[in-house]
Amino acid sequence: GLNNAITYNTAQDNIGGFKLTGINNTLSYNTAQNNIGNGFFLSSSSDNTLILNTALGNSNSGFILYGTNSLNTLTYNTAQYNDVNGFYLRDFSNNNTLTYNTALSNNNAGFQLLGGFNNILSYNTAQSNNYGFLVWSSNSNILFNNTVKNSNHGFQLYQYSNNNAFTSN
Repeated sequence: GLNNAITYNTAQDNIGGFKLTGINNTLSYNTAQNNIGNGFFLSSSSDNTLILNTALGNSNSGFILYGTNSLNTLTYNTAQYNDVNGFYLRDFSNNNTLTYNTALSNNNAGFQLLGGFNNILSYNTAQSNNYGFLVWSSNSNILFNNTVKNSNHGFQLYQYSNNNAFTSN
């Protein structure tokens, strides 16, 4: 879709919550809860804004950007009690910005980058996840002023990751 506003909706007890493939859309004040798949799924999308959304108790990840996503902005979103990750950028999700988001009590990572480049993650909070921030096979990302609390691993940098900057976390 193009230039859509998706606001004040709830997707609950479905296979997936919200799936977006498009340009210049805004998702705000939405809730994805207890879905079998992901809460919010962006695929091949760019220039979208997700603000003040909640992903709660989904069987996969709360928010996932999968495959050729760029220039998306996620701000003031909450991912809680999801079975995999809170926020997950993978497979060529590049040049995205995540700011002031909260990942709480997700089974794997609060925030995970896998195959993502040139993303900026700042002022986010990961609490009570297995990993706070997990960066794997990802290059040239900037993580600054993020907080990890009560997690097994704070900031984890895995193989094939180069030129990332972790500052004032």
